[in-house]
Amino acid sequence: MEELSLHILDIVENSVAAKATKINIEIYRNDKENLLTIKIRDNGKGIDKELLQQIESPFYTSKKERKIKVGLGIPLFKFSALQSNGSFNIDSKKGEFTEITASFQLDNIDRPPLGDIYNTILGIIIAHQDIDFYIKIENNGKVFDFSTKEVKDTIGDIPFSYPDVYEFLTKNIEEGIWQIGLNPKKVY
Repeated sequence: MEELSLHILDIVENSVAAKATKINIEIYRNDKENLLTIKIRDNGKGIDKELLQQIESPFYTSKKERKIKVGLGIPLFKFSALQSNGSFNIDSKKGEFTEITASFQLDNIDRPPLGDIYNTILGIIIAHQDIDFYIKIENNGKVFDFSTKEVKDTIGDIPFSYPDVYEFLTKNIEEGIWQIGLNPKKVY
């Protein structure tokens, strides 16, 4: 995958498949520490210890319907982190949670760009309205927090795809990203 936002999308889809009802996505950028960290945690069905040892292999997949039994999402995410002088960790407890943390050296030539994080966040929120997302993006100490549960508590059962709600979401996310010093339309 060419952009880290696509890894985020892939991990979120894994969380959805694992029956998560809550997904936290945290992105930390710190220029002084020369570090970009992405953490995704869900409350899905979790991964047992045996599978956890296999899941980082590119030759393993839990998807039974594939003709080719290869799962590249997590191994490629790990490879991207390690290739850019970063780190990768996956932790899980069966029946409780899975958490993936990847860090990247910001100025490393091999670090993939963060990508279109604005449209990635918007897309996953719209596509999975039944899931409570908590998004936190921190850019050099400035923080943008967003919770779909808070939005749902305010609007009730109105779908996120409803024009006024969709406009609210796009404006809120875009303005929040601007306020922390990032351009939501730029690939970092």
